[in-house]
Amino acid sequence: MTPDSQSVSTDPTPGPPSLARQAPGISRPVLRRDCPMIWRGTDIIQFGTDGDAPILDRVSPALVRWLLTLDGLRTWEQIDAEFAADPAQINGSPAPVSHDEARRALSAAARAGSLDDAAALPHHWRWLRLADRDRSRADRAAAALTCRDSLQANELMDRRHALVVGVTGAGRLADEITATIELSGLSIASEASPAIDILVLADGAHP
Repeated sequence: MTPDSQSVSTDPTPGPPSLARQAPGISRPVLRRDCPMIWRGTDIIQFGTDGDAPILDRVSPALVRWLLTLDGLRTWEQIDAEFAADPAQINGSPAPVSHDEARRALSAAARAGSLDDAAALPHHWRWLRLADRDRSRADRAAAALTCRDSLQANELMDRRHALVVGVTGAGRLADEITATIELSGLSIASEASPAIDILVLADGAHP
């Protein structure tokens, strides 16, 4: 066989691994606006306001602009395709953003809980009125900040929604406890209900 007759492989060069590896469980990433990026230097940002919030160095303004484009409207496949097509013009960015820069930034954002999944909602939200869902957004934001994981925050919200509390007793103490429980977003049931998970005894003040 002559060199000219040797077969030449036409397989495309494999691309870099998907950026989805940096945020397991998230299908349509969105950067949470309640977990802000804070500049700590000319090329250093912090994700969130916690004292132990992840710090990312070697950050360019172009990288920050790219992170802000994570609005939940694109899948990881679409994001990966943008890098494969022309990484220097990702979403109109005037300066190059490399795949490695994006990978490092997403890893830090995921550790901070700054990434949410636009495709995932607390299960019980599907049956809420829009007004009730809007009122629950602050609670979900607080849960996400605490858990640093949007999926765990969704599970926490669902568990709280499913919890049923009963208050037994009469008088001012029982009224105050009932009002406090209702304000916390928990469901209240009569003490005779078989669905009660927690029964609070409020028949009188403790000595």
